[in-house]
Amino acid sequence: MPDPSTPLRAGSDVVAGIAENLDAVRRRLNAAAERAHRPVTDIQLIAVSKTFGPELVREASAAGQLDFGENRVQEGLDKIDRLKNEEPSLRWHLIGHLQSNKAKRAAASFAWIQSVDSRELLRKIDAASVEFGTKPQVLIQVDLAQEETKFGVDEQSVADVARAALDARAVSLRGLMIVPPIPDDPE
Repeated sequence: MPDPSTPLRAGSDVVAGIAENLDAVRRRLNAAAERAHRPVTDIQLIAVSKTFGPELVREASAAGQLDFGENRVQEGLDKIDRLKNEEPSLRWHLIGHLQSNKAKRAAASFAWIQSVDSRELLRKIDAASVEFGTKPQVLIQVDLAQEETKFGVDEQSVADVARAALDARAVSLRGLMIVPPIPDDPE
């Protein structure tokens, strides 16, 4: 997505650049999948739409992008609400930390919640999902960085949260989202 500080005008280079950028990213994904001997259909491209307005999500959707990630519940809910009638096939992913007091609202609207970091949060998401008749896909966020500013379960608690997810009534455990430590040498 383009820089959020760039003003959007119909027919502008910003809008035209979205389709071009998505095409370039898809070509790189195809090449990476081929090098790894994996089907490209196993790869899910999520456009992070946080801080971008619904008009840019519309443009990305017109270019074939269906999955969008938001890191704030309220911002995501606003976009979901504004786009639900005109873009009903979009899949919304909550990719940021989820506070337990917002679990109910997230469970009602997001197809994916990629930041489950405790049994308690998982139970709240599951209970709300049962109430609303939704079936969100969830990832357990694992904090390997062990930094005060990061969220996630520690390595010792992963199995416990995974068992709770597998016993849940409505959520579907799909995997892990890892928060790795920042290495001294990126190579």
